[in-house]
Amino acid sequence: MAFTFTDIVAGYAALVATAVFFLELRRWVEDGPRLVMGVMSDAQMVGGAVDKKNEYFVLNAANAGNLPTTITHVVILDYGNRWNYLRGKPAWQAIIPRPTLTDNNSPPYVLRPGETWVGMVNKTANEELETRRANGWLYIGIYASHSRRCFGKLIKRKGV
Repeated sequence: MAFTFTDIVAGYAALVATAVFFLELRRWVEDGPRLVMGVMSDAQMVGGAVDKKNEYFVLNAANAGNLPTTITHVVILDYGNRWNYLRGKPAWQAIIPRPTLTDNNSPPYVLRPGETWVGMVNKTANEELETRRANGWLYIGIYASHSRRCFGKLIKRKGV
């Protein structure tokens, strides 16, 4: 069976069309806001007139996507065990009403592409946070307008 020139061109066109389809599919999946987060678990403030006795959980959230999103609120979740974590059912949860030092960064906050937002929780003022942290399932997270789920990050146990 010999291939004609038309068959070769049709095969090439089918390959190119398939490649373009998969590139568009990839672009569609990756389009939108994409949050990248990090946590500092035992941060202290230095310099100026600050109380050096306080320790903070510091949450950094950056929008690595191509569309803005709005941070609606910051939460702390304690799952208690792996089963609760897998089901997405925290055993205890708390909302942080003012997670920043200034009111102009408090939620709701519009996080544009390429921007970073920093939130803080004073853990010294609440001893229960350290107790819950010791069990190893304490998460700090944010809710954003582009998704229904919480974007959480594990707060590692002290000394780990």
